[in-house]
Amino acid sequence: GVPENYLFQDSEGNTGPTKAKDKEFVLEVDNDNADKNCKEVKTLSIGHSENETEELSRSDKFLKDQIDCSDLEDARKCAEKKSGGFYFRNNLLFHKEKVLGESVAQLVLPKKYRPEVLKLAHCSVFGGHMGARKTIERIRYSFYWVGMSRYIKAFCQQCKDSQLRRRINCKDRVPITPVAWPELPFQVVNIDIIGPIDPPSAKGHRYVLCLVDQHTRWAEALPLTSLTAKATCEALLTIFMRTGVPNVIASDNGTNFNASLTQEFEKRMGSSPRFSTPLHPESNGLVERFNQTLKKRLYHVILEEPRSWHTKIPFVLWAYREVPNSTTGVASFQLLYGRKPEGPLSILKNTWMAGQEGLQLDTTPVTLYMEKLNS
Repeated sequence: GVPENYLFQDSEGNTGPTKAKDKEFVLEVDNDNADKNCKEVKTLSIGHSENETEELSRSDKFLKDQIDCSDLEDARKCAEKKSGGFYFRNNLLFHKEKVLGESVAQLVLPKKYRPEVLKLAHCSVFGGHMGARKTIERIRYSFYWVGMSRYIKAFCQQCKDSQLRRRINCKDRVPITPVAWPELPFQVVNIDIIGPIDPPSAKGHRYVLCLVDQHTRWAEALPLTSLTAKATCEALLTIFMRTGVPNVIASDNGTNFNASLTQEFEKRMGSSPRFSTPLHPESNGLVERFNQTLKKRLYHVILEEPRSWHTKIPFVLWAYREVPNSTTGVASFQLLYGRKPEGPLSILKNTWMAGQEGLQLDTTPVTLYMEKLNS
């Protein structure tokens, strides 16, 4: 038989130097059928697949561009001295930085790659034309270059689409009322409905049901064709079959609407969560802020594809969940799943790294985040 660690033996019983785990196949020789052996050898696939070869060529090109980029000369000198957070790994230049208390390995970008990353992080359907601060936070998890924050701010300020929908902040005298923090995800959620949206989607959607979890700030949004209690209940149940039914649903849609929803839930489930109407509309501010974000993102989508805006809602949700929340300081994705979100920027980074591991040098448990938030 063939030894476990080796591909073949010769007639003397000597083993070859190549370990089987480094190969993609084991060659079995039939001494009684030489023609068959020759035919089978012709059909063997040797080496890397086309996808692997393409990935290697991309990473090799990136490495060459990183070496040739004069803009990175000082960073390379720092890496040679192991100073400034710069270091080499498999010849690639990295930068180590604390992001939200965690040590992250940032791939240092040559100048020619920066516009591509900016467009993906800000202008694409995955980016959602978020503001400069959130765009910086999104990129910092994967990439770095000297003067990055200044560069990104200038890029976002020059983005015409973002400036057209830029929100003007006005100071007011409304007192800020703290919201009690639920102990677990989806114990208490806030819901609201935006619409009617003009034009309606190709499938007749004119409204969007929005839901935000008070614990993690995780957001959900489902398009609706009508505002009946039945349609709203069906949409909520679609969400709750993934998240579990909350104890309390906070809504400012009025007692009559909430009473109809309660009846619909009892009809379908035999019981109902408790619907709570805040004393003031601003008390439902958690979901109201998400509404504003969703409206701005949908505005950009409707300009480009007026009738298919409903298909872009999942991408808008991803952009919202991926970046750290301004209140918690942590992305809602991470609070819910306990790990960093892996999005298009992470995939792009892996492509240029040829699949090297170790993107994140240190991981902080979610429980520590929650202890800080509750303290």
